[in-house]
Amino acid sequence: FVRDGEFAKKEAKALWMGYKKRELERSLFGGMESDDGESSSLNPPTGCLVLPTLDRGVKLYGGKPGYESGLVSEFLPNVPSISGFFANGVLGKLDGTIAGNVGVSNENMLHGSSSQYVVFRSKTKRPIYSPYQAQRDAAKAAAAKAEADAAEQELAAEDEKRSRMSKSSFGSESEA
Repeated sequence: FVRDGEFAKKEAKALWMGYKKRELERSLFGGMESDDGESSSLNPPTGCLVLPTLDRGVKLYGGKPGYESGLVSEFLPNVPSISGFFANGVLGKLDGTIAGNVGVSNENMLHGSSSQYVVFRSKTKRPIYSPYQAQRDAAKAAAAKAEADAAEQELAAEDEKRSRMSKSSFGSESEA
């Protein structure tokens, strides 16, 4: 099944739909407690590795390059870093939910035709540097500074005008 392009697309999309569903449930109903007693539900994803096997490239997805990384960016739009590489195989466990795998040991296995996704989160909830966001923030700051400078120049010009007017008014009254 996995070497069929359409099935692989559906499988990858279903995986990310399940991920988003779990994230939504955690945010709505509260997260699971981690080993150190802190809730992990509020830690947003900060990065993702995409590790497909060599057979899951452009040919499998109907000539579309970057299909899986594009899918990751669709489901994790705020993640600033999505990277990855092709591998000869990926290590992982079977979760026992695939039909016929009930009772299979849950040990790590080498999967020869699959993809592995590794989602990173910040344990400290520290904001992650994003060049795009930094550029937007710098542009906003520059626009705000330009606006403030323009307002300050306008006020200075108005003060100068009023100062000249008052000097000319007081100067003409003292001569009379």
